[in-house]
Amino acid sequence: NITGNTSIVTLGTIATGIWNGTIVTAEKGGNKLVSKNYTPVSNAADTAELLLHSHQIAAAIVGAGDMLEIYSSWLETASVFNKTYRFYVNTSNTLVGATLIGTLISSGAAIAVDSIQRYIPVINDTTFEMLCGATSSYRSSFGTGGGTSANVTVPSVSAGFWILISGQKAIAGETLTCRWSMVRLNKTS
Repeated sequence: NITGNTSIVTLGTIATGIWNGTIVTAEKGGNKLVSKNYTPVSNAADTAELLLHSHQIAAAIVGAGDMLEIYSSWLETASVFNKTYRFYVNTSNTLVGATLIGTLISSGAAIAVDSIQRYIPVINDTTFEMLCGATSSYRSSFGTGGGTSANVTVPSVSAGFWILISGQKAIAGETLTCRWSMVRLNKTS
């Protein structure tokens, strides 16, 4: 159920490729959608953390000074039991060895649809700035009212990488579905 994208190549000031039949382009100085997944994927009927969506970002697309934007939307059982959403970065399409870059722990009897979003400045080839920290539980990087920004060491972004989105439930019988997710890139050079 996990889908990704095909390779994207850089030609001069424009990076172009095909992802699941859709042409995507990231121009220097622009804000472009570089990956999307609108296929809902649900957790199994257990409490394990599972990879639900993944986005492959090809080599030479992201560089120092750029900003990544990651978004995902979730459908969940409305209850007081925790549901945990996480964003990771890795060199492969697996949670094994992945670096945590965002967390949201959601609970509340009235919450049935939730979302998590992160703006991630790329400091250099192997460093992301996490504006509210990687482990702080916030829906958004901005307007959080707290959280501590911290730099996180990541695999070389110039060599290409994966953005991974996982979900985990506290109660096996509840539902947790990643409805959609996307990655945008703000190019600065």
